Amino acid sequence: MGGQRYKSEFSGYTAAQIAQMIRDANIGRENRYIAKRVFIDHAPMVEVGEQLGYHRSTISRRLAYITERMRNIQS
Repeated sequence: MGGQRYKSEFSGYTAAQIAQMIRDANIGRENRYIAKRVFIDHAPMVEVGEQLGYHRSTISRRLAYITERMRNIQS
């Protein structure tokens, strides 16, 4: 399935490092799933949204929150 992919600032990290950042971000189960699908599996936002019953724009807003939390635990 095609769709818009999220441009991640975490692309220079390994999957294991990203998974650890996701766990450390304390973002809740559903947001962890979204982060894993987008940042590790590289799934398009529309696909993740369809799996969860959300519009792509909702996933995009969630990813902004998730990214901020992950960024904060890095520093």
